[in-house]
Amino acid sequence: MYDVVCVGSAVLDVLMKSKSFKLVPSREFAGGIAICETYEGKMEADEIEITSGGGGTNNAVSFARKGLSTGIVAELGADIAGKMVTAELLREGVDIQHLVTEEGEETGVSVILVSAAGGRSIVTYRGASRMLTHADFPWKTLETRWLHISSLGGRLTLWEELVRWADKKDIHVSVNPGEQELRKRKRLWECVRGVDVLLLNREEATQLTGQNYLDMKVYRSNACLAGPKVSVITAGKYGGKVCVDGACSFYEGSKVKKVCGVGAGDAFGSGFVAALILGKPTDVATAWGRKNADSVLKNLSAKKGLLHRASLESSS
Repeated sequence: MYDVVCVGSAVLDVLMKSKSFKLVPSREFAGGIAICETYEGKMEADEIEITSGGGGTNNAVSFARKGLSTGIVAELGADIAGKMVTAELLREGVDIQHLVTEEGEETGVSVILVSAAGGRSIVTYRGASRMLTHADFPWKTLETRWLHISSLGGRLTLWEELVRWADKKDIHVSVNPGEQELRKRKRLWECVRGVDVLLLNREEATQLTGQNYLDMKVYRSNACLAGPKVSVITAGKYGGKVCVDGACSFYEGSKVKKVCGVGAGDAFGSGFVAALILGKPTDVATAWGRKNADSVLKNLSAKKGLLHRASLESSS
């Protein structure tokens, strides 16, 4: 039996950092600023990393480094990128027997452009990572104490099936929905309101609930998300909000200098849930999540900074 099985995306991340990337303010972009390079030009990268990515692999590697017996259910193409992702998971001690590899599909790839200031833009080809279906999940044979579900490219029916299956088998469930799932917020809310742990950032909490958590008064209120046993709303430099059985607590934001920030949300969530799996109280879980995320923030890629259990316990 596994301690935890991660269900989510598996892609290949290609990260490039360059001091030559320019940050250009513009109202034409949703965030008000663009990261730019010269059209039809060429520039030098100062740093590059090629590594596995996606919520499924990020969380699985994090859990494995915490000493937990970890499996993963995700989909890859039968190609070089898929082999690279698989090899890294094996090196990290993640069980890959339920990893799906499909002929004729292409492994998803994300190209991440990182400025000298740590801001980044991501171009993603989801490929096989969004093609996981009911038939790919080992419903009859899988045994695990926890199921950790991250984005499945909007396949909300599969989300619903997973949560119902886990409930029937008395398996604990932690979830971190993505943008595609959040577009169907009413169905998603019905799906997740009874889970053990719900992990969101402020933008996601706003989209899911219709309450404006981007407003600091709303975010700082003692109102909790009704339903999940534990809910966490992360707020970047403002820290985060942890609600347990209707009681809220807040933690401070990170003071580390950000190198990139890709995977920091996965790092917090997996650190938090790992502590709960190991029987730690929520204040320790919060500390583990923060330390795991801070360590990732200091690195270019999502996995390099993920902490091992010994590092977390020695600093607790």
